[in-house]
Amino acid sequence: MDQRTWLAIVNEHAGKKTTQKWPALHDKLLGHGICVDVQRTEAPGHAREIAAHGLLSGYTGIIAAGGDGTLNEAVNGFWQNTKLINPEAALTFINLGTGGDFARFATEVGAATFEADTAPTPDPVDRLLHGRLQAVDIGLAQFAAEGSETQRRYFINVANVGIGAESAQRVNRQKAKHGSGTLSFLKGTLATLLKYKPQPLRIVIDDDCKLDEEIYGVMVCNGRYIGAGMMIAPQAQITDALFDIIVIRKMSLVKLLSNFPKIYRGAHLDVPDIEFWRGSQVEIGGSLEAPSGRKALVELDGEILGICPASYTLLPQALLLWLPE
Repeated sequence: MDQRTWLAIVNEHAGKKTTQKWPALHDKLLGHGICVDVQRTEAPGHAREIAAHGLLSGYTGIIAAGGDGTLNEAVNGFWQNTKLINPEAALTFINLGTGGDFARFATEVGAATFEADTAPTPDPVDRLLHGRLQAVDIGLAQFAAEGSETQRRYFINVANVGIGAESAQRVNRQKAKHGSGTLSFLKGTLATLLKYKPQPLRIVIDDDCKLDEEIYGVMVCNGRYIGAGMMIAPQAQITDALFDIIVIRKMSLVKLLSNFPKIYRGAHLDVPDIEFWRGSQVEIGGSLEAPSGRKALVELDGEILGICPASYTLLPQALLLWLPE
């Protein structure tokens, strides 16, 4: 681990692993001579505030210890008034949450994931001690919010509009997540599939209108996974300066359900009515009133944040991530 001043943001509400694993991990870091100050989150949005205040106070490294939501908030804490607080500061994380989708993706591409119970290197401290810096792509979303002006939010993994966002909302509303993260998200997604109706959306990629019709969902992907293990964008990279955009067009429920298992293997891109494009700018608008009278939800890295219309901009190599050697 390079000579940085590290601040760990610990979300003890991310999952049971946080309270079980973090104290021992912290002790190991201290035992290796790595000084890591710790602050615990107290409410939604607090991780963003902690990260921003820490960077403004002189910390040059942030560790997000929690789930995908904690990581997203930490990412957003790196910016103030659309500019990086410290362009030389680095972010890393210890995945202790339920979904762990960016961690899962980062493992595959050799990027920074330090899960407390991941084989074949079970000790995340080793991964923190021996690593390197990599500039990675970040997404910037702009979207509507009820009763307020347009909102801006950065994301590192995947942005969802439509069925993916509705599924995330269903899971997030559960007071207790039974079983594994994968099982919780699977149940939530299947329940949503049975009730969700396609919505009319207009999708423009790099100023080219691709679709203007009823669709099930749009996924704007920097990473590969959503829903605790669904490989929605099997070819995505975090250093290619492009989003992978997946669109599920209107189809019969039987066809949708029969092809659903393919998403876990990343084998769904050849299914008729599933579209795949790449681009650096995405706009989602059009007639957005759902059959229920609701507008299409906007979800970033597992968190429901607003409603359409929405736009997404790829920021190439915008953030330093600490990666294992």
